Amino acid sequence: MVGEAGNLLGYFQTGTCVFCGAEPEHQHPGHHLAETTQLVAAVAAETRKTTELHRDLLSTIEDLEAQTADLNAESALHDDQLTGIDSELRALEEQLEPLTTDTSEVLAARSRLEQELAIHAQIEQLEEMKASLSNVLPAPPPVRPDGIPAADVSDFEQAIHQTLQAWHVPGENRVTYNPTSAEIAVDGRPRGSRGHGMRSIIHAAFVVSLARRNRARGFIHPGFVMLDSPVVTYRQAENRETDPELMTYDVVEHFYRDLLDNPPGQVIIIENGTPPAAITERARIYAFSVDGSERLGFFPPRDHTATD
Repeated sequence: MVGEAGNLLGYFQTGTCVFCGAEPEHQHPGHHLAETTQLVAAVAAETRKTTELHRDLLSTIEDLEAQTADLNAESALHDDQLTGIDSELRALEEQLEPLTTDTSEVLAARSRLEQELAIHAQIEQLEEMKASLSNVLPAPPPVRPDGIPAADVSDFEQAIHQTLQAWHVPGENRVTYNPTSAEIAVDGRPRGSRGHGMRSIIHAAFVVSLARRNRARGFIHPGFVMLDSPVVTYRQAENRETDPELMTYDVVEHFYRDLLDNPPGQVIIIENGTPPAAITERARIYAFSVDGSERLGFFPPRDHTATD
């Protein structure tokens, strides 16, 4: 198309050269013919170049199509091979499945055997230790043939009697102590047969009297006694004659007063009732878990060092 247009351009009227842009006065005779010839030669050269490139492109396309065909064939072959391998793997898995189950059972049995062997080894070790020990048990310390001397028992009974009397516990408060059963009887009645209130006061009298006696004779003692609700169960009934277990009105007050006047050491009492007003100024009282209380319980907080 460009070549044919170049031939036709030379036949039109004279004017500015369509090839080089020269004005008519600057053109030589036959100028358009030379320009046309050069255009045709350039077009022919480009045509040959394009034709050769087109031919090379077609050859390359044919080579690529051949390579594509080869690759497709190889891909199909590989697909067939993969299908065969998958089939073989499935067959192998089917063959290995019973073996896997058997292996799990063998491992579980092995674990059980190892545990049993460890237990057996421990048993053998313990048997060896047992055999190495002496079969003769150590002889217990000889029992005193005379037990607690009667004078000491009588002295301790008198100390408990004096404590009960100081607390104004009703009755004669005759105390007997049985060293064999470690049981206290007051006025002929064992402590275990008493009511809860009387059992508490007898127990408190035993603890306080033991502390006083040990301190008086220089025997070993921690230096303090701790009583848990010794008088909280006391209630004054209306008819005292029909119930000899009833306490007098002033048992609680005399209990606290005696401990303040004749302390067996430091005395710590945990009581749910309110102490009598007469001892409030002489004793240190802590109210637990109430508004304004210094402590929530018996033990102070960790960051507080108790000095009591």
